[in-house]
Amino acid sequence: MGKMKEKNKVLEIVNTIADKNKAEVIDYTYNRNREHCFLKIVLGGIEGDYNIDLSQITAVTKAIRSNQEFEEIVPEDYKMEVTSPGSDYPMRSKKDFTRNKGQKVRLKHDNLEIKTPVVGKLIKVEDDGIFLEISGEEKFFDYQKINFGKVCF
Repeated sequence: MGKMKEKNKVLEIVNTIADKNKAEVIDYTYNRNREHCFLKIVLGGIEGDYNIDLSQITAVTKAIRSNQEFEEIVPEDYKMEVTSPGSDYPMRSKKDFTRNKGQKVRLKHDNLEIKTPVVGKLIKVEDDGIFLEISGEEKFFDYQKINFGKVCF
């Protein structure tokens, strides 16, 4: 099996398992060099605030490791990391911003009327963009003009 076909087949298996555990694959890395392999799977929730809990991550990890088809494709010497998007994970989509509603965020954007990057509290997440509270004012940022956001500490 070719590398791309193998990578896509493993992703298909992972997506099926994630779906069964009410999770979605946000990011996926599959690197294989002969008998060595590294997988990184970033999961998010599919309901409500789109967050995922440790029990879901654990269930997905166990299901992947025990999947017969996965074992036939991936070499025995593999490392796998299954995780949620951390606080430094770049936010780009509505789901990403929804997970971090209420947080102080740093936003890189292409809105020429407002300096970039800008820091503010993420107060609203809507279908077409987000609202940040900056110095007591609500400012709207369209998703199409957002490069990415990150939680500030």
